[in-house]
Amino acid sequence: RLFIEAIQRAAHSIDLPLIAERVETEGELRVIREMGLYGVQGQLFGEPAPWS
Repeated sequence: RLFIEAIQRAAHSIDLPLIAERVETEGELRVIREMGLYGVQGQLFGEPAPWS
């Protein structure tokens, strides 16, 4: 959590949007939302699409 908060502060200081990747559980999503992050992707939302 401390690492994510540090990245979040750094990104916000230079006005960069953040996307949390590899969100796989409802618990992970809850923590991410509590931290104020709303751009998310991961298997919780769907399986990866094939390259083809």
